Amino acid sequence: MQILFDTKIQLNADPEKIWELLTSPAERAKWQDGVEQVKLISGDEGYRGAQSELSLTEGKHKVIEQVQRSCPQERLQLQFKLGDCSYQQIIHLSKVDVERTQLTYHCKQKLDSGWRRVLNISPSVPACVKPAMLDSLAQHVSNAGQPSETII
Repeated sequence: MQILFDTKIQLNADPEKIWELLTSPAERAKWQDGVEQVKLISGDEGYRGAQSELSLTEGKHKVIEQVQRSCPQERLQLQFKLGDCSYQQIIHLSKVDVERTQLTYHCKQKLDSGWRRVLNISPSVPACVKPAMLDSLAQHVSNAGQPSETII
């Protein structure tokens, strides 16, 4: 797997609130770039094995995202496949103080064997995995009256 993104951001909300924003289908659809709708199709929100259907704005694709690993309010690992690429997102939450949480975000991409791999052509990366989505999360938290700052 190739590492696409590796970044950190501090959010002015406690880990419990950030966890809710990351795992609730209704909340994700409000802030996550590139996602029109999120629907839980099996399992419990944010727990291992849970599956959600994401309706992406780009190309009107629908993908099934699965929670691969989970430690509530600490770690979330998600995976989905779009075309001939698999995407893995790993999110770590750590409490900075009573009202601030540091979110560490890693995103990896795996290109299945096929013509893109043979020709060494990189596919476009969907907005829903780009670090700009963290800015959208920060803005969403900020709109709740809690400003945030990005750390690179």
